[in-house]
Order: sequence, then C-alpha cells, then structure tokens
Amino acid sequence: AAPWQTTQHFRMTDLVRFPDWRADLCALAPGVGVILRDYPHPNRAAIARGMAQLCKAQGRVFLVAGDARLAAQVKAGFHCPSYLLARRRLQGSDGLRPATAAVHNRREIFQAAKSGYPAVLLSPAFQTTSHPGAAAWGPVRFLGLAREAANIGLRVYALGGMNGPNWRRLSGGHDVVSGFAAISHFHPIPGHTH
Repeated sequence: AAPWQTTQHFRMTDLVRFPDWRADLCALAPGVGVILRDYPHPNRAAIARGMAQLCKAQGRVFLVAGDARLAAQVKAGFHCPSYLLARRRLQGSDGLRPATAAVHNRREIFQAAKSGYPAVLLSPAFQTTSHPGAAAWGPVRFLGLAREAANIGLRVYALGGMNGPNWRRLSGGHDVVSGFAAISHFHPIPGHTH
C-alpha cells in the first residue's frame, strides 16, 4: 500500500520547542507522517526541503501546512488550515499528493469535502495546552462529528490533547477515525499534551 494509505498518525512540528527536527523525524515509528507548521520560521523553505528529502528516504508522508506553492516545490502534500478552506480547493495536480484540511465543526467538514480534501484533522478532540481554555469536543461529540465526516468519504484524524490514553478513549470509533495528530506525544515533555 502507498504510504498515504498506511499513515496512522501525524507529527505536527514545533521548531521553537523542538528545534532538532532531524533527530525527531529519525525517532518516529513507521506509519507516522509529518506536517510542517512553523509558519513564521525564517528558514521555512529550506527546512521544508530537508524534511521532504528525509521523509522520502524514510517512506514517510510529508505535508506542508498553509503554503501550497512551497508544498509543490518540495513535492510534498498540502495541509490546508481551516481559514483557507473556502479559498483553497484542491487542483487536479494536487490530488497526486496527500492532502489534509484542518476542521473544527460540521460546516468545515463539509467545506473540506466540497473542496476535494480526502482527509481532515478534526479538533479539538480533548483539552490541549496549545489552546488553553478552548472548549474541547470530548469523545462522544467528537466521534459523532468524525462519523459524519467518514460517512461522506473523508479520512479523519483526531487533533487536540492527543496521546496514548486519549487515543484509547476514542477506541470505540476506530472504524471512523484513522489516527491522530500531535506534537508532544511524539516528543514528550511532562505536563504537555497536544
């Protein structure tokens, strides 16, 4: 199967807290894809090139968030932030590479499907220190939304407070949730979950 079909989880980058991205990528288990966030990083294009090369060598899915042009330049997939969903439909050539969209509600789920994205990162599943105080869906409501997304043909990944125990809390929905995306779970710091 292609790496896209076997990707179980995604490691979201945070180069401010975890700058040694080469070591991080080399420590990831097979089946974990990588999404480059770090939008304001001054060397983002060079980092994207390096990550793309390493992920390709590892047989790992790699996506660039928020910059379709950069994603195409480094032959990576594209991750669409929710604020771009209405403006960024997948083009025909985009469909040759993996693509995901960030969604937070039913409206954005249907917008992602309408715009051609095959997979969504649905958040916030649980409370997260990335957005302190933000309301989380919790397992029951999250799985209800995930099932709606799966019913219209989307692959669904959980985001927000994701770690091993919270993934197990969603185990009743593993028929509709393909995996999860996280930051600290793949590079644990005591007291942090993303």
